[in-house]
Amino acid sequence: MDLNVRISKDLTIDKEHLAFIEKEKNHWRNILIRVINIIHYLSKNNDAFRGPSDVLFTKSNGHFLGAIEMLNKFNPVFIEHLKRIKNDETHVHYLGHENQKELISSMAAEIRKTIINNIKNSKYFLS
Repeated sequence: MDLNVRISKDLTIDKEHLAFIEKEKNHWRNILIRVINIIHYLSKNNDAFRGPSDVLFTKSNGHFLGAIEMLNKFNPVFIEHLKRIKNDETHVHYLGHENQKELISSMAAEIRKTIINNIKNSKYFLS
């Protein structure tokens, strides 16, 4: 097939590659949204995140990984994500305790910034 024809019909390799990149970007965005929501829920309820084990699908692995396991039962995004982890298709998964700490710190910084801005913008704040 001639290059001009492929370009006009949107059948180039770049098109397929860009579609794959967009799919991956959406996958990771969806994972992070769910992980952040789990962190928000556990923080709001003052629940412990970790248990004695840091391994998925093991006993006493804590509330965070327990929530991931629960979502894996019916949430297509986590079903796909955990399938990738089990099949060694990805080693980056955002489920480890270091990632939890990083996300919690980022969320805390944003909350702190919002509170400070609210105080500074309040009617009775004196600087």
